[in-house]
Amino acid sequence: MTDDRSGHPGRPRPRVSGVVLAAVALLVVALVIALVAAAPMATRWGSMGGAGHHPGHGGGMGPMMGPSSTAETTAQAPLQDAPQLTVQAGEMYFAPDRVEVAAGEPVNLTLDNQGQVFHDLVFAELDVRLTADPGTTTTAGLRIDEPGTYTFACTVRGHAAAGMRGTLVVEAG
Repeated sequence: MTDDRSGHPGRPRPRVSGVVLAAVALLVVALVIALVAAAPMATRWGSMGGAGHHPGHGGGMGPMMGPSSTAETTAQAPLQDAPQLTVQAGEMYFAPDRVEVAAGEPVNLTLDNQGQVFHDLVFAELDVRLTADPGTTTTAGLRIDEPGTYTFACTVRGHAAAGMRGTLVVEAG
């Protein structure tokens, strides 16, 4: 006996089980999530902690995608006659990943991007962000009065997790 509801006499109507439908639905959801996660986030940041910050950022070092060369460095202009401190960025490292400065002493910090992609160097606690496209450098003046240990990281999605983190030790003068 055949089911002729398919519109074709003599040909049975195909039936799809609930398990197959559920598997297809899960596959579609997973594909949409993967596409959304892979899409670049075209964001620009203002100050890391102020009203201009990205609403999804939350003040921490979350998974952010770095903007293009039009990104703004949120730090003070280089300071005249201040000692120079350079941190090199590459895929996926900072060198050195630990730097030391004296509290209250001015220093010019340079981010030297030797990598093939955009990198940034962010001190979330200090409200400072340096950005650099591949093969470029950015310099900013810093003066940190409070001794302590501060972390920095590249906030391009996945870079900090891959090792682009470091420590700034500010020693009492």
